[in-house]
Amino acid sequence: MNFQVGLNRSPAFHLSELAGHPPQSASPTTIQFFPMSMKHEIETQLSVTIENEPGQIACISELLSKSNVHINAVSISDSIDGGHFRFIADTPRDAKAVLVEKGFEVKVESVLTIRLNDSRGRLAGITLALAQASINIDYVYASVDQTGSSTRLVLKVENILLAIRILEEMEVAA
Repeated sequence: MNFQVGLNRSPAFHLSELAGHPPQSASPTTIQFFPMSMKHEIETQLSVTIENEPGQIACISELLSKSNVHINAVSISDSIDGGHFRFIADTPRDAKAVLVEKGFEVKVESVLTIRLNDSRGRLAGITLALAQASINIDYVYASVDQTGSSTRLVLKVENILLAIRILEEMEVAA
């Protein structure tokens, strides 16, 4: 079985190939691609910059909850500029309206979500295929209860349509 993502690759390759160096021998850094059953879609993500202080996350969460907006995925991180509350909601327009009404600045962007069963090497396989296609990943967040359970992986990538094509090629090649 050959695995191709716009480049000629065999099912297993060494990470040094990404840097243009041929592998010296098989090693623990060799990645084996395997059949992947996954569902992907473009979803709307909302981002709010918040102060990194107690109560900010609770404030946004409560506003959304009281407005009957369900948070389906969330990532909260800090940076020099403050905190970043990124989330996917069941009703993104309602979520944005509620937050804007309360004075929050809301950034709306498209992200790629992938639903798959978790197993060792899945993230490596997906991210290596995107790297081979020169697709930069700005960030990723996900959650898994246990190995083998369903995962929702959220990726912010430069070129969503090309990333989707790569994922579809991975499924066909599997």
